[in-house]
Amino acid sequence: MAVYKIFGTFGKSFSNGDEILLFADPGAIVPASTTKFELEQGILVTVENGASVTAYASNGDCANISFSLNLPVIPEPGPTEEFTCVDANFNVADGTAGDSVTGTVSGGTLSGITPSIYSENVTTYTASILIPEGYTNTGDGNQYISCTDTAVVTPAATPHLYYTFDPCAAGVSVDVLLASSPITDERRIDPTDNNARYTYSGSPGATTHTNTVKSLDATGATGCTDPTPPTPPTPTPPPTYYYIAVRECSDYNSNGALNDRVVRSLTDITGWSHVLIPRYSGDTNAVYIKYGSANQYDLEIAYNAGTYDLPPVDLDSTASSNGVTVASLERNQCS
Repeated sequence: MAVYKIFGTFGKSFSNGDEILLFADPGAIVPASTTKFELEQGILVTVENGASVTAYASNGDCANISFSLNLPVIPEPGPTEEFTCVDANFNVADGTAGDSVTGTVSGGTLSGITPSIYSENVTTYTASILIPEGYTNTGDGNQYISCTDTAVVTPAATPHLYYTFDPCAAGVSVDVLLASSPITDERRIDPTDNNARYTYSGSPGATTHTNTVKSLDATGATGCTDPTPPTPPTPTPPPTYYYIAVRECSDYNSNGALNDRVVRSLTDITGWSHVLIPRYSGDTNAVYIKYGSANQYDLEIAYNAGTYDLPPVDLDSTASSNGVTVASLERNQCS
């Protein structure tokens, strides 16, 4: 339906109030009647687009007079919206690296997707979409828009290949299923079996196998020969000490007795007859005389046990603390 403003006149023979009936072909017309005066001023009518309207005088002295009026065809209004990615609703499917990219649109026509192959390093994919008719940017029928979407790309599975290993000793070759480049050093196929040892033969990997298939622990397996165990460190021998038992020449501690003790040194002191055991730096009076002739074994036990009257003395430590050498502690007599 369309709205038109129509005009018409029936001349002076008709009165202003004479009724004029309105007819439309095709369809109906609203309003269906008016007056001579109103028609001359112009009235708005609703009628089929491009219909033919007939005005008919129904009363008055000159009744039954009519005339026809052809209304123009009003063109359909053009598109008012632009086609956008929202209308296209482009969705790229998730995929596996190396496969062709797929996607869908709910508006327009999908012309292509860039890049066309899924890659682990690419998550955003761009579609070229042909704009359908009925939009302001349709153009000459060959207009496109670009829309993007993201996809989750799964890394391609690493192909498992068979690599041939030959026995280290007598036996038959085996094929080992690996998911990586071949292991080129010697391996023990069964780490629990000392005799099931093999070495990589250099045969290229293949997706099929011709020999018996074995599994391989690439990290825990060992080679044809067991590794040489590390040489343990040579233990450092304990130092060799020399011991003598000595007795005070004088009652240095004023306890009414001449007391005994055991002394030792890395220097051979077994031939000494007297020894100075300084009590402080510069002390030359604390001289002891060799006492008894016990063997070195017993003297070592006595030194470690502290079984003599006075505590044992290490002459090396004593000399060092007094800034002298062990040799300077040897004496020939008590004073």
